[in-house]
Amino acid sequence: MTADIPAVPESIPVTDALTLIAIDERYVSDLHQLVVKNQRWLQQSLSWPAEVRSEDETRRHVQGNVMLHQRDYAKMFLLFLDKQLVGVLSFNQIEPQNKTAYIGYWIDEEHQGQGLLSRSLQAFIRHYAASGLVRRFVIAGWRTPAATR
Repeated sequence: MTADIPAVPESIPVTDALTLIAIDERYVSDLHQLVVKNQRWLQQSLSWPAEVRSEDETRRHVQGNVMLHQRDYAKMFLLFLDKQLVGVLSFNQIEPQNKTAYIGYWIDEEHQGQGLLSRSLQAFIRHYAASGLVRRFVIAGWRTPAATR
């Protein structure tokens, strides 16, 4: 008899302390808590945080993103700093015909301005450009004072 060993999600190392880990159901609770913690701040620039009401809702969202990730229609990664979830970086949409990906991101307000997203974005783009999945990258994020420095 063999036990089922859960698959390890895809990861992209950024630095020794910072890693991008592909969305997976095991992170639903942590992701939901991070969204709730940052809900008011995120709502200043994004519409979806106002609609996050329950962990079950977050679970359904994650399940959909896992499916899109596996099929290469989108890619959603969680930013972990010293094994703590601090944000999200994703290709919200990938157009396979012209290999264009639309990038979205957000980070915990307390971790803003430390260059975590900049370094993560560089590793993310480098990884997918090398894979051949994506050739063109469009940033669909929002402006923050730290992001425009």
